[in-house]
Order: sequence, then C-alpha cells, then structure tokens
Amino acid sequence: MVLVLVLVVGFLNINSQNFDDANFCVEYKDKTFSERGKSISLPCEDKAVFYVKNCDSFTVKVVPNYLLDEDINYYVNNEEFSFFEEKDFTYYFDITITANGFSINCDNDLSLVGVLSRLWGDVEVVCDTNVEYPFLLVVSNGQEDIEIQLSQMTGQINEIELNYNQIIF
Repeated sequence: MVLVLVLVVGFLNINSQNFDDANFCVEYKDKTFSERGKSISLPCEDKAVFYVKNCDSFTVKVVPNYLLDEDINYYVNNEEFSFFEEKDFTYYFDITITANGFSINCDNDLSLVGVLSRLWGDVEVVCDTNVEYPFLLVVSNGQEDIEIQLSQMTGQINEIELNYNQIIF
C-alpha cells in the first residue's frame, strides 16, 4: 500500500513538472518570465539574449510601461509631451529575432531620455521624472502576452571583490 502511494505521488509530481515546463515563457539569464509585472535591467553594453519557450511563433515589442502609476511628461525644445502618448519603441531597442528567442543590442543608450532623444532625431530631451522601469517588453505568442518591465543599468559593475582581512568593524 505504501509503495503504491509513493508511486502515485511520484507520478503526479513528474506530470505536474512536465505540465509546468510546457507553458509559454521567456528566459533571460537565470530568470523565467511567464506573467506580467516582473522586471529586469539590461546591461550597458553587448547583447541581452532572451529565449522563448513552448511556442511556434512569437512577436516582441517595447511600449511605454503603462503599469506605472502616472504618465511621464518630458520636454523637447521647451514643449511638453506625454510619454504614454508614444505607442511603440521597438525600433529604438535594436531587437534581433531568432528561431528560439531574441536579443536586444545594449550598446545604445536605452535609458528613458536616451530613447526619447533618438525618437526626436537626437535632440535634447529633458525629463524631470526618474522612473526605474519606464519601458514594457511585450512577448506574445498570439494567445498570451508576457510583459516584463524594462530598464537599462545606469552604471556597470561586473564584480566586487572583498578582502575580509581589511574590513574593520
């Protein structure tokens, strides 16, 4: 009886893991995204590589992060504009689609002001609001959307090495 119970629990556990593995998701580094509201910061250089799992085809776009509490106002030539009025920033993120995922070229300035400046033809953009995740990366398989709040790191620290003999309390 105990052996049968162990086999049934093991079978259910294996099947539930296989079911979870079959869900549409996006992987970036050591993170898996399958719902909305998660966030990442892109590096300041090189490429950020994403893998799309469990779908035949997908689309990728970058839009204003409508999950923010308030719109962001910015200025071009002293004229005020609304960030939420912009509908699509995908072009400015230099996204390359592959068979099993996509990459974003992070060599460009992907900050809020950097992207808005390129949108307006490399003119000076002034934005008084500091938003941690101004963009929303939307990956869709046609039936489901995965939304990831997106920003770019403002500085780059690859490694910190501490010498514990030199730390004084």
